[in-house]
Amino acid sequence: HPAIFPATAASILRSKGNSHFPTNNNNHDQSASGRHIVSFSQPVDMLLGGGFARSELTEIAGLPGVGKTQLAMQLCVDTRLPVKYGGVDGHAVVIDAEGSWSGAA
Repeated sequence: HPAIFPATAASILRSKGNSHFPTNNNNHDQSASGRHIVSFSQPVDMLLGGGFARSELTEIAGLPGVGKTQLAMQLCVDTRLPVKYGGVDGHAVVIDAEGSWSGAA
């Protein structure tokens, strides 16, 4: 498969009319209720238009060992963070279809 670089992926998302991808004429609310959940990975957040959209279901898929479980755990932490630390002071629900979290406490 050919590599898709962030700039290419961003232009694809814009052309598909992704409502969560910011455009230059879009004023996004930066309050806690209007913020995206950031992964603190700049390329990932850029591809998603500022992070993971709140109040939406996001499926994380990929090959074994690429970090899907780690990303999900990090997003749960980031969701709980207070706004002053870059979080959204919210709640997270994880549906673990393969049992990766069984040992997590």
